Amino acid sequence: MKMNQLLLAAGLSAVLMGGTAALAETEFVTPGWADYSGPYADIMPGWEGGRVAVIEWWNANKGKELGVKLTYKGVDGRYDPAQVASLWPGVLSEFKPVLLFGMGGADYAAMNTRLPEDKVPMISPTGGYGFTWAPNPWSFNLRPTLAHEAAMYVDWRHKSEAMTRPLRVVVVASEAAPAWVDTVNGIKSFAVGNPDKLDIVDVIWTTPQPTDLTTDIFAAVSKQIDAVIVMTNSAGSVAVKRALDNVGSDVPLVLGAHNGLTAAGAAIGGMEKLTNTFECAAMAAPVSGSEAAAFYDELHGSYGLETAWDNSTILGVSQGLFIAAIMEEAISQHGVDGLSGEKVREVIINHTVPAAAMHGLTGDMKMNNESSFPLSGLIGYCATVKDGAFAVLDGAVPVPDIPKW
Repeated sequence: MKMNQLLLAAGLSAVLMGGTAALAETEFVTPGWADYSGPYADIMPGWEGGRVAVIEWWNANKGKELGVKLTYKGVDGRYDPAQVASLWPGVLSEFKPVLLFGMGGADYAAMNTRLPEDKVPMISPTGGYGFTWAPNPWSFNLRPTLAHEAAMYVDWRHKSEAMTRPLRVVVVASEAAPAWVDTVNGIKSFAVGNPDKLDIVDVIWTTPQPTDLTTDIFAAVSKQIDAVIVMTNSAGSVAVKRALDNVGSDVPLVLGAHNGLTAAGAAIGGMEKLTNTFECAAMAAPVSGSEAAAFYDELHGSYGLETAWDNSTILGVSQGLFIAAIMEEAISQHGVDGLSGEKVREVIINHTVPAAAMHGLTGDMKMNNESSFPLSGLIGYCATVKDGAFAVLDGAVPVPDIPKW
């Protein structure tokens, strides 16, 4: 009887110790800016869904080994600098983050000076910006600027058609977001540095979510242009495509990944309506049979990712993977006690996240202290719609160099 009592006590002690160990798991809250009522509301479910699924995957496969749990908290900033600025003090106070999921230009504009003051780095999966091309960044982008990605199309078009004259383009943008204005400036910088490749015939400034651009596009195509470039949002993509159709023009439309073929196709009623439309981006393409697609299948099958394999989901998955890899390395280097945003930023600057950790979403990812985005070794894709489906053109496309603007 006494021996049984001892064994029972030992077993109870083991259970209690196991329970204590579980309770001792260290939690890091990683908030993320979201937009469910602004210009990116249509792609946010996939974007945020990708983030959440990767965090769940990391917790199950890596976090348990480290005794760490990452918790994602979405914060709707409406892609509005004023809204983001008003919410940030509460986010900082409540969650005490050491790393933050960003969206892009709006949250950068709101938090440019706050991030270094509050010692919290931010990672966005979108294209970078010329106004972040400065030393000692605290906000980082996984891709080069949208201007770099527009230049990818120019280079691809020149090569594929063996052109001997500059491509004549019209750019459609809005002054409502600093990032969109900056993209126009970057495309202009590429044109100045490459007059044999690009001639900007005009810039059409419009509202963030335009409805009818028929008159503007009619005037544009009458100038014998070769393409219209739109790097704003899905509403802008659809408005320009409808205007091109209204005037009976087959001038190619060039989009970014975030407002590209899958997003615009969903908004316009089917990708088959996006005839003569292209997108170029320095990121993984939403095609089947790739390592990235296989990882998506794992997230979809086991970690609650319900959204489709498209660009918006790719934004969230790539962002989640990079943030998880940085957190893992920071914990490895510094431990969990006293881990700070400053220490995490040091890892972002000095550590190369290997391609294996990005599961085919990117190659090796190395940030730097001279700009918010990688400056070298980048490749991507150009794609169009064929038979109503997404089709990559000519494989990998290098990202052209653009002088700092």
